[in-house]
Amino acid sequence: MGILVTALAEGTPVTVPTADNTAASQQPTSAPTATTPPAPKAWAAIAHFAGRDRQKTTPFTVGKQWRVHLVNRGSTNFIVDAVDPNNSNTSVNLANSIGNFDQVTQEYDAGAYYLDVEGDSWDITIENYQ
Repeated sequence: MGILVTALAEGTPVTVPTADNTAASQQPTSAPTATTPPAPKAWAAIAHFAGRDRQKTTPFTVGKQWRVHLVNRGSTNFIVDAVDPNNSNTSVNLANSIGNFDQVTQEYDAGAYYLDVEGDSWDITIENYQ
């Protein structure tokens, strides 16, 4: 014995006979939905620090690809270290120069850091690639 289905509207229950001639109701499966592609990655500022002389910043967290825009105006030594707040013996030197300085450097270690900065008048922006 065969079953003939001539028309089926989406979302309409279908009754299918079983082997013992009782009816079993089945809901049709819904059509697959289109997914939105992920947004393209871009640089996003996550922290900005500005100051004078020697200071430590508040901690910030970065992903596996981030960059730092470092600016110093003056004539003294400009030193910037990114320091692990859980282990001050673990740090990455981002700058060590005398006088005016304006540079972007990229880093590839995700985690939490704070900056230990020494300079004249400095301005630092942290960006995450997300």
